[in-house]
Amino acid sequence: MALFAGQFLLLFFAFTEGIPAGLASVPQQPQVFFTVTPAACLLRDLPDLRQDIGLGVALAGLVLIGLTTGADLKPAALALAMDAAFSWAVGNILVKRTSDVPMFPLMFWASLVPPISALLVSSFTISIRC
Repeated sequence: MALFAGQFLLLFFAFTEGIPAGLASVPQQPQVFFTVTPAACLLRDLPDLRQDIGLGVALAGLVLIGLTTGADLKPAALALAMDAAFSWAVGNILVKRTSDVPMFPLMFWASLVPPISALLVSSFTISIRC
């Protein structure tokens, strides 16, 4: 649920809150930081120096992009997009913990969850509006 359903549903809600489509991929990038920190603490999967340098460069790029964002970005939309990135990171940690599971079948079956979840959430949302 976290890897695909949570990520995509939260991102779709960010779209409904008004995040521009061209900007939607930028708040997804912090999932790297949301993944690395818990992986280091919980799984003892520590990044090496080269990866730390890459994380620093990536963070600097995200900050530069963030400084150029206009005032039309709604805080709720940004928060939902960041929540989507966090959901993605939780899914990454869960997949990392299941290292003995073949990845292709796992990704295949995990890909079937979002359409069902989206259908249920959209049905519930439509019934509330009616």
